[in-house]
Amino acid sequence: MDMVDALEELNRIVMDREMGSTQIAFAVLRKTAELVRGMSGEELEAALAKVMEVAHRRSSMPVIANALREMRRLLAEGMDAERAAESVIAGIGERIDESVTRLVGHLGKGVRVATYSYSSHALRAIKALEPASVELPFCSPLNEGIRASAELRRAGVRCSVSQDLEFLRRLRGCDAVLL
Repeated sequence: MDMVDALEELNRIVMDREMGSTQIAFAVLRKTAELVRGMSGEELEAALAKVMEVAHRRSSMPVIANALREMRRLLAEGMDAERAAESVIAGIGERIDESVTRLVGHLGKGVRVATYSYSSHALRAIKALEPASVELPFCSPLNEGIRASAELRRAGVRCSVSQDLEFLRRLRGCDAVLL
């Protein structure tokens, strides 16, 4: 794979406005594994430095750079690129599972929940809570609230989507807010 093309593709992934930060991190890890396959030494370090530059273009999403740092550490230990990427992805997945389990243990099931987040993590946590109801803001221009509501309803979760002021009023009736 040509370095210039790979970096352009990585930039498109990092700057995507529809995927969440973890989805972006996973895509970056997999693309990086393709890019650095067979590299070692200075060539590998130079490629990883360029990928890290691209990752820092979304500094508001530290999971991307953190995942790349972990991949770099595994590569330095001699792990091959594909295994390193998948190992980091599995580790992130395990931490998400642990946090969802802790959340459910803390809040219990059947609570009334509101969320400002449409990330896969937030939706996964909400499903695990088996809430009595979920409040979501509409959120234009990508209709995130409607999409999240549809996903939760498919999982059997009762949802309400409302405009900003109505959403703020409905927050008073919630037991928890997931951000």
